[in-house]
Amino acid sequence: MKKTLFITGGSRGIGRGIALVFAQNGYDVAFTYHTAENAAVTLKKEIEQLGQKAYYRQASLEEKGAAHQAVSWAAEVLGEISCIVCNAGLTVHTDFVYRLDYAGYLLCASEAAKHMISGEIPGRILFVTSSRGQRVYPEDALYGGMKAGLHRACESMALELSE
Repeated sequence: MKKTLFITGGSRGIGRGIALVFAQNGYDVAFTYHTAENAAVTLKKEIEQLGQKAYYRQASLEEKGAAHQAVSWAAEVLGEISCIVCNAGLTVHTDFVYRLDYAGYLLCASEAAKHMISGEIPGRILFVTSSRGQRVYPEDALYGGMKAGLHRACESMALELSE
């Protein structure tokens, strides 16, 4: 199996760390960034110094159609997607969090699953969530609720896609 990773929100923070660990373990990496283009350029260079291929693309995954475009792009540049990590997200208290931290994850995962199934790729789909999905915090109904819902949706997708 070809070792390829597509990660959303890979240019900094947790996503950057995930991208580097996968690259250190022999994965070619495609990742999206939202606003941190300089960080994306730096990460690409770091991955290439590890001997792996790296690709990046700006994406606003809260926008309609962006998940499909991002996954299609990643599949094209990598040749196939054997692992997707849905990581892009922000801790905000507006409906933006639903579009990015919930719908963006599910849409990217769904698109990647279609790619994996049609290509008969025994792939992996990973979601980065938060303790806020399991614990109660003040003024956190929207973000925490979305992370809890994401956890539950991930379990359902696992059952649906396990075949």
